[in-house]
Amino acid sequence: MIIHGEIESAHEDDPPGSIHFVQWDLGFRRQDPALYGRKWKRREDRLFDLLDAGRPLTISADGRNYVLPAVNVPRWRKRFRQIC
Repeated sequence: MIIHGEIESAHEDDPPGSIHFVQWDLGFRRQDPALYGRKWKRREDRLFDLLDAGRPLTISADGRNYVLPAVNVPRWRKRFRQIC
């Protein structure tokens, strides 16, 4: 899955050396009428499936790779949907 975004430096309350991968609205323009529609929801579900696969996630950006550990939080998806 390719998700285009930007790398940002740490925010003031982050640990030293932190960086952020920022990707707004799953690639939809802010003013796109399809934002938060069915196509957006399908893309969100694909991203959640990827996060929920139980495998490490490699993010490649700016010629570097970052490996995130597998998500290991029970019922995270359900809780996320309740909040967001």
